[in-house]
Amino acid sequence: MFFKILFYFITCTMSELIYHFIKLKSYVQLYHWKTTNYERHVASGNLYSELDKKIDRFIEIFQGSKRINVSKNLVLKNITDAILLETLDSFVAFFYSQKLKSDLSNLRDDIVGDIHHTLYLFSLM
Repeated sequence: MFFKILFYFITCTMSELIYHFIKLKSYVQLYHWKTTNYERHVASGNLYSELDKKIDRFIEIFQGSKRINVSKNLVLKNITDAILLETLDSFVAFFYSQKLKSDLSNLRDDIVGDIHHTLYLFSLM
């Protein structure tokens, strides 16, 4: 069952939002385990830790007391540098396309800031 969130999101259902968050966290975690570059291992591990806390807070604020039924199937790919970078970029674009109230837009900006910081660290390697 999809919940149309009229108060916060115009173009995205709750299930779609959760799907994107789960995909993002899973890709970052798999990349963290797979990379043979120590600096990328550390940077992706830090990003995962920050995402884990902030995504949980975001969803809890968003849903309030409603129950969510996630109806998307999640398919994970073999994670490479290019796939992770593409996933991070597409998530940022998706996330900024959503219309949010200020409490969630501040948290969104924190999450995007963590992603941008990780992309910067990746560029140093």
